[in-house]
Amino acid sequence: MVTNDRSEIAHLIRDLRSEAASYNRQWHVWLGLASGGGAVAILSFAANLPDPDFALRRLLPTLVAFTSGIVFSGFALFAASRRISSLEGHHAAAFTRGELDDAIKKIPIMMSAPASLAYEHNAARNRLTKEREQSHQEAEAEWKFHLKWKAASRLFIGLAVVGFVAGLVLPLVHIGTGGNFAPPPSGEVATGDSPSPRTPTKKVQ
Repeated sequence: MVTNDRSEIAHLIRDLRSEAASYNRQWHVWLGLASGGGAVAILSFAANLPDPDFALRRLLPTLVAFTSGIVFSGFALFAASRRISSLEGHHAAAFTRGELDDAIKKIPIMMSAPASLAYEHNAARNRLTKEREQSHQEAEAEWKFHLKWKAASRLFIGLAVVGFVAGLVLPLVHIGTGGNFAPPPSGEVATGDSPSPRTPTKKVQ
């Protein structure tokens, strides 16, 4: 009964991890697509204004922010794929290490004199021990790579989020502070400037 409960719990954990990984991949892809859509919308908006060059100069920080969101989303996906690859390598090496441990335990150590005779009897065991040590070193190295790529993935996805949010906020801040995306018509005073007061003139009699 206890064994069945543990098996069900282990199966549930695997399902939850798989579901979490799926949502995480979807989040990475959505963030990149949303940033790309924001950049396209900004370019389309500027192209439909009377002076596209003027608008693009005003919208350049927003365009840079969305572009950074796209780039860092791509970096995050790459880091995530490398993390999974390293984790797979770690588990494969750890499994091999466990198999070698079981095989080594089944071979008794031969003690005899002279030492050369004992070495010949223990040659197979020594070979397995060496392979086990190599698998152990590989498992440890892959685990370290896994941790590094995991940290890199989190960093890149954080920067992608910052870029996407900045792309949404910057145009609103520009508008809220009285900015515009089109130059004022000729003859009109730009926002923030006030016409100089005219000095009244006296009529000559």
